[in-house]
Amino acid sequence: MVSAIQAVKRKSAKTYAELAQETGLPNVYVAQILKCQALLSPEAACMLRALPGLPEDLVLEMMEPPRRSYDPLLIQDPAIYRWRSTTLGNVELLLVTLDVGCKSSQRDDKEVR
Repeated sequence: MVSAIQAVKRKSAKTYAELAQETGLPNVYVAQILKCQALLSPEAACMLRALPGLPEDLVLEMMEPPRRSYDPLLIQDPAIYRWRSTTLGNVELLLVTLDVGCKSSQRDDKEVR
């Protein structure tokens, strides 16, 4: 399905940014729906008419929840394991930093009052 959607996009010769501008949708969302990584909303489906030649059956399939799978054996690959542990560690640090920053800005707001 993704390859069929990408073929229609290539045939249109439009970039994700151009499609986003024509549809009024965010460019990341346009890329996600055209790669079947996000659910296409009925409102966005109407806006996708900017992509000529997109068959109705593909649009209907894009409106179904994305199909994702998880392979528990994949995490045992050393490179994937290291990437995952590094990513999770960085996400935890980012969340702590954001939390501290938000509490700091709340504290600053109280001081101003």
